[in-house]
Formats: sequence, structure tokens, C-alpha cells
Amino acid sequence: MSNTGWTPNITGLIRWDQLTDQYDSSQLANNWTAVDAHDHTTNKGVKVPNAGLVNNTVTIGSTSVALGATATTIAGLTLTTPNIGAAIATSVNKVTITVPTTSATLTLADNSTFVTIGAYSTTLRTTATTDITLPTTGTVATTLNKISDFASSTSSELAGKISDETGTGSLVFGTSPSLTTPKLTGSTNPVTIASAQTATGKTITFPNVSANANVITSLGYGTSLPSSPADGDEYYYSTSGYVWHLRYTTGLNKWQFVGGSALIATENGTSNLTATTYTYNGALMASPYGPSLTVPTGMTGIYKVEFGMDVSNTNANKVNYMNLFTSATGNTSPLGSNTELIVANADTNTGANPATYTASKIVHNVSLTATNTIYAQFKTSANTATVSNRYISITPVTIG
Repeated sequence: MSNTGWTPNITGLIRWDQLTDQYDSSQLANNWTAVDAHDHTTNKGVKVPNAGLVNNTVTIGSTSVALGATATTIAGLTLTTPNIGAAIATSVNKVTITVPTTSATLTLADNSTFVTIGAYSTTLRTTATTDITLPTTGTVATTLNKISDFASSTSSELAGKISDETGTGSLVFGTSPSLTTPKLTGSTNPVTIASAQTATGKTITFPNVSANANVITSLGYGTSLPSSPADGDEYYYSTSGYVWHLRYTTGLNKWQFVGGSALIATENGTSNLTATTYTYNGALMASPYGPSLTVPTGMTGIYKVEFGMDVSNTNANKVNYMNLFTSATGNTSPLGSNTELIVANADTNTGANPATYTASKIVHNVSLTATNTIYAQFKTSANTATVSNRYISITPVTIG
């Protein structure tokens, strides 16, 4: 190759696409700086073929690049804000990239690291713009996870996440719960407390319970009314298998009876009676005697009193009597002026098979004093009477 018409003062650059002659690799290596030996009279130079660059090294910036026969690896090359145009890569360092149909953006923050653990496929599915804040540590739970996968929480923390709870305190479960001043509302169903349970001195309130309602089954606590009740307070007084539902009224300064069962004393044995004056026991009335009934402790008040008996006579046209007294001594301290029960025997079938008469009486608004005992006493007009199946019952009207 000769140098014709070339002068060292050329100021234009050699354009590689205008080079006509070719270098081989040795000529390129030996003459890369000796371009003054080239003929540029026609404004053309030499063209270096691809093979002419094989096994040579070129310098790009401060990086030396080794040119091989096939794919070229550029090690240690730093590109600052490069523009690679429409270049498309589907795999980088064995990581397969699925080319999006239109476009997609992956943004990583400065100094961040994205690491996956476990050889499993991971899919993040979004239905709209999504912003997720992940915890620094821990496992992200899904809607399929059980509550056991979460950290322990307190009752108050759970209540803080509920918007319509009622009451305060601890979460309650079915076995041996401890409830403080609970209130049941909106229910008409009976409430039963097992007879094995005890709650001495406690109050269970069921408002608006009608008389004779089967409200409570066998309460096991004492018989002490609250000392400082407020108007409208309700209380269940229970002892010996009966229950009195009471409601306090400030205007009366008394407890009013709302519902419940009567306190009853019975005697079902048969007793022969020859007394013509009232007697409770003794020679004129054979055992069994009575019955008798004691007013509960602390329950002085106004009562409805009911009593009755079955009676028969060995002779017709006899009259039998039953009355209530506050003493076991005959014919003294009657309970009231209107408490005498009279049963006339008109049976003509006397002797071995006399007719039995059943009679009872109710007396309202009888004043009874707590712990006082009421005794049923009997008498007959003449001849022997047979008394059986007698009873006394009291139900409070007001207490206090």
C-alpha cells in the first residue's frame, strides 16, 4: 500500500465506511499509527474487515477490550448514563426476562437488595395501583391463615379492633368464666342456674318477670336483702327451694313482690281431734301436729296467707275449725280477726266411712314479723274429728 498525495497537515477524519482497501490483522497491529502510508488522493482509505479485528485489543475509555472470533465479553466496563436505544434482552446472567407486550418499569431504591429464598415460583398479582409496606421481619399471612399464625393479643387489643362491642374487660369462654356485673337484655328465655353452683350473697336480676315464671332453678345463696337499694333495683330472695322476685320502690320505701313461689308448710298425716277449744298438740289432738311455718329472717312485711285442711266427723252435723296463731299455746294470739276457717259436716253417712270435706281460705294483707312462727290449730264442736292433708302458705305483698 502506498501513500500518494497525502500530507501530514490533513485535518479531516478518516471515515471507516469510505475505506476501500483492507488490512489484515498483522497490518492493523503494525500500522495502526502509520496512516500516513495510505493513499487518500481519492478521499478514500482502507476498510478493515471483521476478521481483521480478531485477537486484537482495543481501548474504550480506560477499559481494554479483547476482541474474539465469536461473542465478545467486555469485562470491567463502566457505562455512565448509556443510551442503548431499543435493545432487548431476554436473559441476563441466567435470569430469564419475559418481554412485556407494551412496556413495564422495575424501580429499585438506592442501596436496596432484592433477594428470594426457596426455589419456587412467586407471582405478585395486582388489580389496581398497589402500595404495600412489608414488616422488617416476620411472615406475611394471607386470608387462609388461622389466627394461631399471628402473635398473641390481649382482650383489650381485640376489643380495640371491634367497632360495635358492648361491655369491657376480658374475652369470655364457656368453662369457668368470671363475669363482673353482667346484664342480660332482650331475652325472654328462662335462665337456669345449676343447683351445684353457689354464690353466697350475690344478686341475679331478671327484670319484667311475670308471677309464677320458672325463672331460676335452685339458687344456692343466702337470704339477705341489699341494705341500700335504689329505686327500681330487683332482687331474687331464695331459700329452702322457693324464690321471691322483689323490686324496690323508693316512694314506698319497700320491696314489692313481682313473682315467684309461695312459702308452704304441709302435714299430710292423719290426726284424731277431740278438742272443743283450739289446740296445737297434746292429749286432745293426736300426733302428727301442725303444720307450722316460720317467716324468713329479715322479711317483715305484708303477706297473703292461705291455709286449708281435709276433715271428717264420726257424727253428722258437726262443725270443725282451723285457725292460725302466733303461739303454739291453744286459743291465744290469733294471727288475725278474720283467719278462722270453718267446715260444717253435714254428712249422714257417719261411723266407719264418714265423708271428707276439703276447705281452704285466703286472707290478704296480713302483717307478719320476721322469724315469727305461725301455728295451725284445730277444734271441733263435738265428738271425734279426723284431720288430714293440711297446709299453710304465705306469699309477700310488700317487704320492709
